[in-house]
Amino acid sequence: MKLTKILLCAAVASAMAFASSKATASTLNISGVVKTFGTTRTTSSAVIVTTKTVAFNNKTIYLALSNAIASAHPPAGLAQNLPKDGIIGFNPNAFDGNDVRGVFYVTNAPGKPFFYFALAGTDTNGDAYSYIELDTESELADLGYSFFEEDEDVFNWVYSYVETSKTFQETSTSAALLYIHDNPYDWDDAEFPWEWSFNSSFAIEIRGVMILNFNSNNTTDHVTVSLKGTGSSYTGGDDAVVTSGSLSFSGNVLED
Repeated sequence: MKLTKILLCAAVASAMAFASSKATASTLNISGVVKTFGTTRTTSSAVIVTTKTVAFNNKTIYLALSNAIASAHPPAGLAQNLPKDGIIGFNPNAFDGNDVRGVFYVTNAPGKPFFYFALAGTDTNGDAYSYIELDTESELADLGYSFFEEDEDVFNWVYSYVETSKTFQETSTSAALLYIHDNPYDWDDAEFPWEWSFNSSFAIEIRGVMILNFNSNNTTDHVTVSLKGTGSSYTGGDDAVVTSGSLSFSGNVLED
C-alpha cells in the first residue's frame, strides 16, 4: 500500500487525480512579510535611510497577477480578465502541458459560474508560460521544474510512514521553492535564480522547508502541504527581502 513518488506520479495519479473543477481552492493560502526600503531624509548632520515592512497575502498576489494577465504581461494570445472574487487554487497532480507537475490556477468563488484559468501552461505560440511554481522533490511526488530528469536532486528530502491493514500515513519533508512573478516567461527560478529580478516588476520567492502529509483509509485520501521560509522580493521598483513567508493547502484527493 505504500505510495512511492513513482506510483503517485503515474498509476495513482491517474486513478486519484485532483480534477480542476473539484480541487479545494479555498484552502490555499500564501502570505508573508517583506522588508524593503522606506524613507530617505537629510538633516544638517546626517543622511538617514530607513526600511519598512510590508505584508503580502492571497489578495496582494491576486491583484498583481490580475493586472499582469489582463494587460501588463499576458501570455501570448491568452490575455484574460480574472474575476474580482476569484480564488487561486493548486492541482498537484496536473501537468501544465510542458511536463511540469503541479498547476496553480484561478477559479470562481463557490456558487458562482465556473471559471478556470491556468497560471502555467502553453500560449498560442506554443511557448511555455508560468506565473506561479512550486518546485520540490519528495517521496510522494516531484513538483514544478524539479520534475525534469536533468534537474533531479536539486532538492533534498526525507520521509517517514506508518502502514496498517486499513490506513497509510506518510510525511515527506523536503527543501522547496515557491516562486510568484508577473513575467510569464521567466519561470525557471530553480535553475537560474539570479535572473528573476531583471525580468519581473513583481516577484516573490520563498525558499524553505515543505512538509507534505498524505493520509489514506478505506474511504478518503487526504493531502496537506505546508511551506515556510524566506527569500527575495521585487515590488514597486525596489528590492526587498522576504523575512517570513508561507504556503499551505489541504484537500482530499478526488477521483475524476
